[in-house]
Amino acid sequence: MEIEFRTKNPKQLVAAEKWIDNYTEEILYGGAKYGGKTYLGCSLIFGDALIYPGTYYFIARKTLADLRKFTIPSIQERFEHWKLEMDSYAKFNGQDSSFQIHNGSKVFLVECSDIPSDPLFERLGSMQMTRGWIEEGGEIAEAAKANLFLSVGRWKNDQYNLKKKLLITANPKKGWM
Repeated sequence: MEIEFRTKNPKQLVAAEKWIDNYTEEILYGGAKYGGKTYLGCSLIFGDALIYPGTYYFIARKTLADLRKFTIPSIQERFEHWKLEMDSYAKFNGQDSSFQIHNGSKVFLVECSDIPSDPLFERLGSMQMTRGWIEEGGEIAEAAKANLFLSVGRWKNDQYNLKKKLLITANPKKGWM
């Protein structure tokens, strides 16, 4: 499958170029509201999932509730802009909070809230993902980001010659970023 990334935003084009290069491993895409951060993340994650069969991705945010309320509508919007009937290409499984793509790829929604029994977010490091995206990076702990980064590059990257990638989108905020 071929997916075209179209935008009038030159910063999004730079981020998309970094997504497909063989050097960059982390991309921080920031800006104010309406800067296209979520749209970019949806485009890159679902574009890859549709192009590379059997690959695994995550979209992480502090709470699953925010992912469901705010990110899923942007995913649906992206499919509309691609003129793809979402139900034909990606089905949401609410039980495990994931999208099953028609070609065997999966996109998991991952909660990064603080859990006292796991202060180092070790639960996130055991995942095997092709690539990932942290939405609203300023909301999560640096330890969560570190373990999410450890999970990328571990699922079919060699098969498709894909560099491990972590996209982080964020509004301006003080903290580890």
